[in-house]
Amino acid sequence: MAYLDRENGVRWLLCSRCDATWLFQRLECPYCGIQNQNALAYFTNEDSRMYRLYVCEECRAYIKAIDLRRTGKEILLPLERLTTLDMDK
Repeated sequence: MAYLDRENGVRWLLCSRCDATWLFQRLECPYCGIQNQNALAYFTNEDSRMYRLYVCEECRAYIKAIDLRRTGKEILLPLERLTTLDMDK
């Protein structure tokens, strides 16, 4: 899972095993490392645009993200993996 921080929208990745976080480029696939912007895209939910689904056309992988700039409350990031299970379909 990933999130965009509140202050300046940089992307952080969140480990699903240990909940560690690390800074990661927005225009790079975390799975195959491609940086071709024509192969990378994201989709948002229509309701609040708080959630994003980043997709890579090169390796066909995706990663869910939450844009913390669009949330009005504190978010428990590890819990977001569960509340966004519908995005895995």
